[in-house]
Amino acid sequence: MTMQGSIEALIAKDAIREVLYLYCHGSDRMDQALVESLFHPDAVLDYGSFQGGPQDLTAFSKEFLPRYEGTYHSLSNIMIRLDGTSATVVSYITAIHSRSKSSKGAKDVILYARYIDRFEQREGEWKIARRDVAMDWTLKLPSDFAWPEGFDGYVGRRDADDPAALALAAASVRS
Repeated sequence: MTMQGSIEALIAKDAIREVLYLYCHGSDRMDQALVESLFHPDAVLDYGSFQGGPQDLTAFSKEFLPRYEGTYHSLSNIMIRLDGTSATVVSYITAIHSRSKSSKGAKDVILYARYIDRFEQREGEWKIARRDVAMDWTLKLPSDFAWPEGFDGYVGRRDADDPAALALAAASVRS
């Protein structure tokens, strides 16, 4: 590969990773517009318990996520194989769904899975064209966590007023 080809591959991989990270951020902040913007409009998604397109995903998430007090999606082991204007991407996901509101008591659910994505670059933008989710295992634990006194001002939010969401929005305006 030429030096220019190597640089272009690095730029493409960085753009793909940014989409993956923004997906986690958008999911945790329940930012439907952000999540939808990361998929091509004709994307096909199969999460096992959910199949559909990007708008179907956000409609599903709007019903599913509020039953938890918080979620935390974190990616690791991101493997990207570029092939021109498409890429196969596998990433490991740890998703914590905290303190479900259940009649059986509060519980935390920790999901370990892999996103198996096909990205496509269209009109210069890398977005997800297909996503399959391979569930590896799940833990369900009783939840008795409470923030220590005095931490209230430092607790994240699940909306656009979250400190990180505000910082990213401000940085986008300056870019």
